[in-house]
Amino acid sequence: MKFSLSRIILIIFLILFVAVCVVFFLILNHSAKSLTQAEKEAALTNILGRQPILTNNEATGNTEYNGQYASFSYPAKAVIYTYKDPNIVKNHSELEMFSFDINNPRLILNFSVSSNSGNLTDAKDSSGAIFRENKANGYSQAELSIGGAKGLVFAKQGGQAEKTGFWLFNNKLYTLSVTGSDYQEVVNLFDVITSSLTFK
Repeated sequence: MKFSLSRIILIIFLILFVAVCVVFFLILNHSAKSLTQAEKEAALTNILGRQPILTNNEATGNTEYNGQYASFSYPAKAVIYTYKDPNIVKNHSELEMFSFDINNPRLILNFSVSSNSGNLTDAKDSSGAIFRENKANGYSQAELSIGGAKGLVFAKQGGQAEKTGFWLFNNKLYTLSVTGSDYQEVVNLFDVITSSLTFK
């Protein structure tokens, strides 16, 4: 059987084509050397223009606040406020103060215990409660007893959502306030705190 020159060239061309395809296939499917952790961080820093945060160090679960006049559970991821200048919070009627915020979702909690210097007979007579009882200020109102202490809780939706409670116990005024942009998250945190709140 005689092969013409054109057939021989075609066969050689097909063999070369198959060989080139096999070589390219092997090169493209060859696993690349994996980057070290330091190389990955350097590449991410270069892309982001800042040091990347690669771990989630946010605490989970709850922790306990155990003050002189009250105790309660609150989310462990909260960042507690510490006042650098003690004169900022110095108020002779203020017996105890505890504040924190949570970044995601953004929430702020303020808790305080004050001496009953105004000789209040009911939490509803406190200046904070009187302000919130005014319907023009947009608050709804409900009663909430904790450990035998009858109190008032005020809630406000829209814009800066808020839920604030006032209780009078052992001649001390207890105030708990949670604010944030998401009303349901404000309610959830308020409920977590009040479900474990104990007056001393």
